[in-house]
Amino acid sequence: MAKVVEFILEYRENGERKILPLKIDFVARICNKLYNEQIKVITDVQTKWDAISDVTSEIAALKVEKSEGWKDQVKDKQAEIVELTQSIIKYNDDRVFENRVELVQRILRDNGYKQDFLFEFDFWNEQVDPGTIIKFLTECIYKDIPDDKKKLQ
Repeated sequence: MAKVVEFILEYRENGERKILPLKIDFVARICNKLYNEQIKVITDVQTKWDAISDVTSEIAALKVEKSEGWKDQVKDKQAEIVELTQSIIKYNDDRVFENRVELVQRILRDNGYKQDFLFEFDFWNEQVDPGTIIKFLTECIYKDIPDDKKKLQ
């Protein structure tokens, strides 16, 4: 028997905090695939941000130490930061956030939700915290996985 996720969707409307209780008892298999694609993007972006942080620290150390050839090393490191930044920005062109919202909307539609605002991109883009969207998706996708297997992941 499928488990039910009871999720409190928090959002803002004209600065006022609002909530909408949601119950999800069905998640199509395709949603798992789409979710995993989203997680790969999130992981890749986080890895690149971490690399930018590391390279920035290396640049600072080079500027303090000022060993032979440090200026050229700094230029190389700055080029590395530009490359990493461009690869992160590329995801904006790949409809990453739009795909995430479409996945949320599919789950809601499959569970019988019909409120118009839930199917408007601007609602998710302007009124819902991105972390809330990820939390919702994660809880829905993993709802039927036994607790002992969740701990392994």
